Amino acid sequence: MAQALQVFESNKFKDSAANVAAFLALTEAEVGNFPAARRQATASVALSATRANLPTVAVALALAGDSSGARGLIDDLKRRYPSDFQVNGVFGPLVEALLQSATGIPQQPSKLCNQRVAMTWGPRGVSSLPTCVA
Repeated sequence: MAQALQVFESNKFKDSAANVAAFLALTEAEVGNFPAARRQATASVALSATRANLPTVAVALALAGDSSGARGLIDDLKRRYPSDFQVNGVFGPLVEALLQSATGIPQQPSKLCNQRVAMTWGPRGVSSLPTCVA
């Protein structure tokens, strides 16, 4: 993956390079190399800040123990993409659950993960939005 990152950067494919850096950050965080995870996360955000790479960066930062960085990215994504299911229904709750589990303080499951999907008919067919069931 490091070679792919180098190729994307040298060819000025910033979004692709940011995605690779985000996955490198996630991989480093998963194996417990938190300083490297933070470096790769910073590199990813410096290259590009889109909903393609930021959710992965937020998960990596949450795993690495950077709660303010992870929450900041998720809050920014929620503000920029208020109806995006992956941001609001998948990555937001995932990051919050990871951060809560790191504190050792149990949280009410209904606050973190108990969501249902409301299906509505619109001009483009069926659409879905997560709605909180607390």
